Amino acid sequence: MEAKLTAVKENPLLDRREAQVTINHEEEATPSKEDVKSRVAAENNLNEEEITVETVYTGFGKNTSTATLKIFQEFEYSEE
Repeated sequence: MEAKLTAVKENPLLDRREAQVTINHEEEATPSKEDVKSRVAAENNLNEEEITVETVYTGFGKNTSTATLKIFQEFEYSEE
């Protein structure tokens, strides 16, 4: 399973970042919210307690999912 941040939006009023993550899970089931949280935390050196996973969506028959997260910790990310 591979998770990649695709979009990050700053929300200074609530002191958090709202992120979209694309998850590639070839020949595996749709990952749980806990799996997504731990993978994103590990790949971006974040604290798991500072991440909330709102949704994990997989289209029918697809090997990729899209997740929406709220991250309450500052971190560096690239705009690519």
